[in-house]
Parts: sequence; structure tokens; C-alpha cells
Amino acid sequence: MKISVKAADGFSLRVSISAVRIISAGILCLNIMNSNVLPAYAGAVRSGFTKYSITVSDGTWEQQDNGTWKYRLKSDAMDYAVSCWQKDNGRWYHFDENGIMQTGFIIDNGRNYYLRPDGAMAENEVCIVDGSYYSFDADGNYHVTWYQDGAAWKYAVPGGGCVTDAWKEIDGKFYHFDSAGNMQTAFLSLGDKTYYLKPAGDMAAGETLVLNGIAYTFDADGACDKTPDEIQAAAAAQAAAIQAANEARAAALAQQAAIQAQAAAAANGNQTAKGTQSASANEKQTAEQSADSVQASSETNAAVNSTAASEAAVSVTAQSSSWPYKAITYVPSDSEKSAEYKLLDSICDSILSGIVNNGMTKRQKAEAIYAYVRGHFTYSGHSATRDWVHEAYQGLRSKHGDCFTYYASAQALLTRVGINCIEVIRSTDADHWWEMVEVEDGWWHFDTTPRKVGGYYCLWSDAQMDSFSAAHGNCFAFDHSLYPRTP
Repeated sequence: MKISVKAADGFSLRVSISAVRIISAGILCLNIMNSNVLPAYAGAVRSGFTKYSITVSDGTWEQQDNGTWKYRLKSDAMDYAVSCWQKDNGRWYHFDENGIMQTGFIIDNGRNYYLRPDGAMAENEVCIVDGSYYSFDADGNYHVTWYQDGAAWKYAVPGGGCVTDAWKEIDGKFYHFDSAGNMQTAFLSLGDKTYYLKPAGDMAAGETLVLNGIAYTFDADGACDKTPDEIQAAAAAQAAAIQAANEARAAALAQQAAIQAQAAAAANGNQTAKGTQSASANEKQTAEQSADSVQASSETNAAVNSTAASEAAVSVTAQSSSWPYKAITYVPSDSEKSAEYKLLDSICDSILSGIVNNGMTKRQKAEAIYAYVRGHFTYSGHSATRDWVHEAYQGLRSKHGDCFTYYASAQALLTRVGINCIEVIRSTDADHWWEMVEVEDGWWHFDTTPRKVGGYYCLWSDAQMDSFSAAHGNCFAFDHSLYPRTP
């Protein structure tokens, strides 16, 4: 059946329908099978839904005696939204056959939706429902997801709870969760086999890794070629080396404090102390060099001997005072990095070992990193911080987030292989992030965040960004004076 519906303002809608219920003049609830023309009332029709509430004006909410809510349609004081979706103040709500606003999970024409306790449909967010975490996209579709419980990562399962005491294959990789549902890392012995779970949680398989200076080979099923006793002995040796390095550093700092005290005495005019100060300065330098040597030796032994780790040794330095543009992202030395930053480096090394190698140019590495982020991340939710290190640590583990998460995660991988980056923020509203990256032939734009209109914004020029931005609502507007020009 086809019907032509004309609203009060003369707008016509031509649709094929299976049922139509006239609520009042100009207001219909339709079960639409397909449409030839979608109405101009984009704010009143939910694309992708098979039930529509088409109104020519907004309504009012009314709370019933039993605490439930109904939505009265302004155009007819006697009628309510019934058995349909209704959009109000930018959010979608659903009403049952009695006109009562619904909450919780519902099924509408074979699709599942979640209506929050306030009735609004969940979209572009993560919600906790009966103890499980669900990630919802812009159309209200949901899937189970990773979530963090304190310092531990867990993986939710439909119906509540999380994966416990089991292996779980996620995006082609295997993870193991303990009896409390915590994702495990490091070595894991099960039965007569030992496995290694990388810092990001994924199991090592079909590869050789150098961990704390010792090579371990893992077969296709993840079984290690060394026994638990051999692994334990290696860990004990590494712990002893770290302790020795810490003790050497403590001794050097104590000696430095004594030297500084002598220098203070010299500053007060003690000529004898001045002579001692010169000798002490040499002692201080010798002590620091000794401690640094022990520390460097320990750090070298602890480094993962992989292509990614070798590339990561390239340090991104601060630009000189003559640099006329926005600052290049500063990457501190290992001794300056926080514990979270070091964990982030480990996650990056694990990822990079599978996507880059020493034979690749910087441009090729940047392209590989772009493909990894675009291919493994899902856009959802909103980042809670503007600390890029923290956001990258979260993003590279959960594999979802907003534009700041995409920017931060890409930057963590790029800087880890020695590619300079500059943060770019959209100038119109300061609400979108991407970076400029420096490869062999200059600086280029690098935006890993996906867009509904499509696009692969990898190593784009200023001209490409400006052209796309002009055609899509100034989405890439930026202050050109703050950034180096692209080729």
C-alpha cells in the first residue's frame, strides 16, 4: 500500500506502509516498510528505525500518578505519543501501546535498543547495564566491550558479568582472564604449558620475543620453549639487576647531596671549601656517571630486542627557539617517564613489532600506523581527559574512543618510532584533534578519526584538508600560521 501524507504546512511524504494510525490532523505514527522520499523534518524522523513518529510541533511531558511518563502532542491536547518513537530535545524516546515511556532493553522490528533510566535511547556512549558494559553507536546498536575495573581490564558478556577463568578470542587475538575476570599479562602457566601474555594482554604465538635480555620462542599455539623454573630464574636475575641499579643510584644521590652541602659552604666565603668544591665537582661527575652507567646497563638488559624497540630508541627532541610554529610533541627520556608512560611504551612496542620493520621509511611506518588505528578502533563515547599519554594508554587497550583517543593513540605509536608530531586542534570550536607528522619529504596532516562521509586522511596536504573542509562544514578548519606548510 502506498499513501501520500500531507502535513499541516503542506509538506508531502510518499511512503509504502504496512500500517497507519491517524492520531490527529498532521500527526501520524507509521510502520514504514520503505520510503521514496524522506521528510524534511530530519529532527522528527529517526533514520534506520522502522517505526516513526512524525510531528509538526513539539510536545510536553506529563508524569502519571504511578510515576511513569507520557508525551502529550501539542497539536491535539487529547492525544499522546503511542507505540512509536518520538524525538524531544535532540534525544529519542519510545512509547508503548499505552503511551508509557519505556526504559531498559527493547526490541523494535528485530533490532535491540537500550533506553536509559531517563528514557533516552543510548547512542554514542558506554552504559553499565546489570553489571555489563555496552558500547552504543550513533544508531543505538550495541556490542559488549572492554571495561576497566580499578586497575584491571575485563571483558563483558551479554546478559551480565564478564569472561572469567578462560581464554577469549577477541579481534583475532587470544586473551586470558582469571577467576575474577581480570585480564592477565606476563607469563602464565596452565597445566604443563607456559604462555606469555603481552602488556596489551594478547598472547604471543608463532614468534620469538626477547624479554629482559632472554629470548623466548612461542609456537603457533602460544606454548613457550622454556620451563617455568627457567623463566623464574631469569626473572630473579633481572630483579637483582634492578635492585643493584637502584642502590647505585641512591648512593650517587647521597654523594651528590654531600657535595652540594660543601658547595654551599664555599659560597659563604670559605676559601678552603672552594678548593674542595672543585675536587668535589669532579667526584660528583664521576659518581653520577657510575650510577648512570649501572642504570643504563639495567635498562638495556630490560629492553625488548625487537624492531619496534630499536625504532623507539630514536628520541623526539624539543625544537630550537627559532621554531616559528606550535611546539613539537615532547617525548621525555625513559628516566623522566611516568609508570603509565612506560606501560604505554610496552603496549606500543607490542603493536609495532607486528606492523613496522627497520627496512621501512618513516612514510611507510606512518602509513602502517594509520592503517592499524583505523582498522582496529571503533568510534564511541567521549574521552574524559586531555592527557594524551593517559588517553593513549586507555585507547590502545580498549580499542575505542572519540577523536582525542584516536589522536593520542596514533601519536603514541608515531613518536615511539621516532616520527615528530604536532597537535592540531580545529579552530572553529576546539573540539576535534588530529596531528601533523614529519616524514622524509616534510610535514603532513594525519587524522585517523573516521567520518560518516568516508575518507582516508593519511598524510594529506594543506590543500587537501582545506578542500575537504570547505565541502564538509569546515570540519578541518585550522590556523595555518601555527603549523609548517605541507609540500
